[in-house]
Formats: sequence, structure tokens, C-alpha cells
Amino acid sequence: MLFPLSAEGERLIAYEEPTDHTAGSAIGIGSGGGRPKALLRLPSATRAAEAGPASATRIYRNGVFYIASDRLTGSGPAEEMITTFCP
Repeated sequence: MLFPLSAEGERLIAYEEPTDHTAGSAIGIGSGGGRPKALLRLPSATRAAEAGPASATRIYRNGVFYIASDRLTGSGPAEEMITTFCP
């Protein structure tokens, strides 16, 4: 499954979801079509963190991929939101 993240010049930057056996990746797709190019392959150790948030914001900027949950859970001011960073 691919999720569009942004446009960079004449190419679309998309996030490819992890599978049961591989981590996700950021890919570039040229405006003229052709084969997608892997921009960043996430390490297999991040697969569980990527699959964790059901609702998340995903950003790819300057060669770094960020993922953060869109939901806050907690009942008091002492609890913090946890943000996951995937290099």
C-alpha cells in the first residue's frame, strides 16, 4: 500500500507500508511514470513501530522519515504523548 506524502520537483514522494516480513520505505515516483525509486529503506527493527499507530502523520524531509501518532491517550496532565522517530 502506498500513501502520498509530498511532491518534490517533478516527482511524488510516497510511503510504502511495511509487510509481514519487511519494513516500510520512502519512494519517489517520477511524473512521467516508470519504476519507483527507493529513497529510504527503513530498518527491519522499525517494522513494529510503523505498524503501531492506526492513525498517524508521516513526513519525509531531507532524507529523514518521521512518523507520529495522531491520537493522545492518557487521563491526566502527567502523561505525555509519545512520538516515534524512524531514521
